[in-house]
Amino acid sequence: MDVGIVRSIDFNAAANLAAAVFFLAVPVVVVLGLAWWGRLRVRRPALALAAVMVYEALVLYSAVWGQFHRIDVDAEGRWLLHYWLPARTVVLGPRNVAAVRAAPGDPWTWRTVRVVVETRDGRRLRSTQFGRERTQALVRELRALVR
Repeated sequence: MDVGIVRSIDFNAAANLAAAVFFLAVPVVVVLGLAWWGRLRVRRPALALAAVMVYEALVLYSAVWGQFHRIDVDAEGRWLLHYWLPARTVVLGPRNVAAVRAAPGDPWTWRTVRVVVETRDGRRLRSTQFGRERTQALVRELRALVR
């Protein structure tokens, strides 16, 4: 039986992804630019690019991996948490959500927070980061949906 969505909350993950792309592009441009003009003196430029790739993997991991970007609540009270990477939807039963709280974002981002949904079995599911301005209203709204 298909039950309609009564509430949908989007955490504006596109802005988070745009910031990640910016932080990914800057080091590559800097390393390639310095190598082009002869200012980067390394014997193996592949090692410098490998270090940049490790940095990029860490940025991408902290920006979007394992973080839900949208919550849908259906008429039966189930929470559907939508993830980008890995692409999946986690369904929480109406009585499985124990708490909803705000948590600080990553240290390399400025003025961001995330929502953490704690389940009764001890899992902590975290959202993508978003601006602090919306924090109190979102957490209040999500707490009202907890049964």
